[in-house]
Amino acid sequence: MSSVLYLKGSNLPGQGKKRLGECIKSQRVLMIVKLKNLEGVFHIRFIDEKTKQSDVEFRKLDATMTPVLVHQGIEYQDVDEIAYHLEKHFPDPPLETHDVEANALGGQATPMSSLAGWIKNKDPKREDFLRQKFEKSMGDIDHSLGKREGPFICGEELKFPDCILLPKLYHAKVAALYIKNYDFTKPDPRVQTSSETPPVFKNIGNYLKAAMGNPVFSETCPSENEIQEKWRNYKR
Repeated sequence: MSSVLYLKGSNLPGQGKKRLGECIKSQRVLMIVKLKNLEGVFHIRFIDEKTKQSDVEFRKLDATMTPVLVHQGIEYQDVDEIAYHLEKHFPDPPLETHDVEANALGGQATPMSSLAGWIKNKDPKREDFLRQKFEKSMGDIDHSLGKREGPFICGEELKFPDCILLPKLYHAKVAALYIKNYDFTKPDPRVQTSSETPPVFKNIGNYLKAAMGNPVFSETCPSENEIQEKWRNYKR
């Protein structure tokens, strides 16, 4: 059986099998593949979520969601298993870190859950509370990034924690700006539903700027339209 990596394809018309879609887990895996120069090792297939049930090869798998890695005849569906399988079988360059604080920072799930709660909110009375909850989670990340040395979590090079955190922050930045007109990386952004001036998270802004200068991240980011399409129904 050939070595194949199945990633979520675009949701934009006609692009489902041609480019990466909005999926922080798929982007994480693709970043790892690029960092390890494995694009020639694995056949990368983008799966159109709208037509995946008619995709003959994907239907042969036990999986229903992407990402999925098939390597040496074994199927891996869990994104952590995929990451560490790649690290074990392709150890150069090493991406794993044993820095507890770095791994904790990379594993932050709060930005996405608090962002979703804020964006989906329909109760004006809860608007400020949910915005502040999102800002609290972002503030914790910003503070932790401020204590790290170098442009990335572990210094000068992208590692596993970056591959986890960066897609989340990019998604949050695009979605918050699109739905709430709130750019948390620039001075004096304004939230449409509040008279307060939200904080600016400079460390996150610098982190994203550094990442955008690295093709491993910038070339794996889905288009802003992909992320906007996911949240379009919540734009008021």
